[in-house]
Amino acid sequence: MSARGGGWGPTPGAHAFPTRRYDLVREFVIALIVMTALSVVGALVFSSPDERAISLQQWARQAPADVVATAAGELAGTTTTAGYG
Repeated sequence: MSARGGGWGPTPGAHAFPTRRYDLVREFVIALIVMTALSVVGALVFSSPDERAISLQQWARQAPADVVATAAGELAGTTTTAGYG
């Protein structure tokens, strides 16, 4: 009796086991379709809303005093962003 085999005998050949048709291309195509569908659904569920960004022109029309105060602060170097870096 050998230490590895334990007296079980030889392993039967692959031809002794039942087989069935197996198509890797079909499985790949199905997996690709499923992953594409999951990606599209995830993008739709977790996407951010498409809100338009405000432009400088819109900001100047809505709050002209705020634009002037911000510009003066930037030029004077007193705003947070003016002193950054």
